[in-house]
Amino acid sequence: MKPKQCYIDTAMSLDTLPANAPTADATLLPAPWRPMRASDLAAVEALGNRIHAALPESSTVFAERCALFPAGSWVAEHRGHLAAYALFHPWRALQPPPLDSLLGAIPATADTLYLHDVVVDPVRRSLGLAGTMIERLPMIARSLSLSSIELIAVLGTANFWRGHGFAAVEDPALAAALAKYGDGACLMRRSL
Repeated sequence: MKPKQCYIDTAMSLDTLPANAPTADATLLPAPWRPMRASDLAAVEALGNRIHAALPESSTVFAERCALFPAGSWVAEHRGHLAAYALFHPWRALQPPPLDSLLGAIPATADTLYLHDVVVDPVRRSLGLAGTMIERLPMIARSLSLSSIELIAVLGTANFWRGHGFAAVEDPALAAALAKYGDGACLMRRSL
């Protein structure tokens, strides 16, 4: 029996998933990446909140992201343990979602692929998992007719993202949106 992909949160069930909701295509990424399942959520939340201890997010945030856009919900395992996860979804450019908040829906007017998180367990960073995921994002964005990828660099990661083709977006109008993400947080974009 095929395990359920990550469609369930406290407000949704498989019965309420829109018929046209995209699913994760396991052929998009090589092993050890695979589509996230509902059973992965506790480990995903634990890893995310361990790595981003200053920026914790509730379990409902992880579950909702996965439910709204299963095609952007991935995990990687190494030796039977969660090694990494990635969450991304279509969104509106220059309007980053607030930290630890529910989206409600993917906007019909989405024009960017928003990278919510790529988190790798520190003891498994030498496996190249982040790079494997990041190099696939342009292909995924283009397949959705999106013209860019955006993310919020936190905790001093801007140089890492620059190395992957992202540039900081300098716009004073973003200050309020970025404030909850901590000192030095910046919106970064990679145009396609």
